[in-house]
Amino acid sequence: MKALERHEVDRIRELTLQGKMAREVADEVHVSIATVRNWRKRLGLDISAIRKDLRAQGKLETRCNDAYHPPGESPCWDCIHAVPDMQGHGCPWTIGAMFRDVPGWTVRRCRREGKEAVQILHCPMFERG
Repeated sequence: MKALERHEVDRIRELTLQGKMAREVADEVHVSIATVRNWRKRLGLDISAIRKDLRAQGKLETRCNDAYHPPGESPCWDCIHAVPDMQGHGCPWTIGAMFRDVPGWTVRRCRREGKEAVQILHCPMFERG
């Protein structure tokens, strides 16, 4: 593993202080998620506290998974768009039971009992309702 250059460490710090998740930082700096987490620890940056402060200041949106949904639970159960209306408005995932990806969402796919399972980490359409 190569040593990070100063500008890469500075970028990890900057993005962390903006409340970016480890995967987002890793993708932008072109390092592994483990590297981002390691540097956050070395720099004394607590991402949970940073994100909590940013949300309290109104500088960070409350994503559907941040505050309300523990791992393994779906934000869909609390989303106003989950059940389509009679005019066909609603979530692309549920309209006509077509299970089409929602543009811009972040999911984790895995196999359970031989079937594909989708864990929704972030959905841009999420509205509590």
